[in-house]
Amino acid sequence: MAAPRLVRSIVGNNFTEGFSNDSRLDNYGPRDRDVRHILILSGLAQLPKRFQVGWFVTYNSKPPFSAFLGGDDLNGDGTYADLLPGTRVNQFNRGLGKGDLRRLVDKFNRTYAGKQDAQGGDIPPITLPSKFEFGDSFLTQDLRLSRDFVFHVRWRMTLIGEAFNLFNIGNLSGRSGNLLGAGFEQPTSRVTQVFGSGGPRAFQIAARVSF
Repeated sequence: MAAPRLVRSIVGNNFTEGFSNDSRLDNYGPRDRDVRHILILSGLAQLPKRFQVGWFVTYNSKPPFSAFLGGDDLNGDGTYADLLPGTRVNQFNRGLGKGDLRRLVDKFNRTYAGKQDAQGGDIPPITLPSKFEFGDSFLTQDLRLSRDFVFHVRWRMTLIGEAFNLFNIGNLSGRSGNLLGAGFEQPTSRVTQVFGSGGPRAFQIAARVSF
């Protein structure tokens, strides 16, 4: 059985939302795949009457993200989707929370909204959704039950039943950090839609014959 572990931070240059041409150091920070906590548990138990049960649990904590202004160039560097003033790249879930976001949005609406950006475009006010989350963690529980049937010294068959994402955890994804777009930090998809671990709850059966 594996124990939980603290994962080393993944930092580097970010070249997506909030990219700045003025100062490359402003682009340095946690990467969007910087998952701080990963828990993996697995085990196998031998039951009476040749039954075996195995389980596998995976948990990843929430990644960081940037809150940005889609379509606005506040600093005049020629790039759009600037970061919300007062924040750095991927700083939410890495030091800033919802209270900080609301405070900085209020300050932005008082300071910038209704004016023009460096390219002459109008700067609209930010309206936060009534409900939003800062990303999603990932959790899945997989289970396997099998039984051996021995027909001869060299002939045997194993029947296998497996369940993936046993409790059908949503594992949502597709959230956007665009404060001026529709659906700020609203999920639009699942992490995976394919059959298997982490996707929608699924079952499968199998048989294995050895001789």
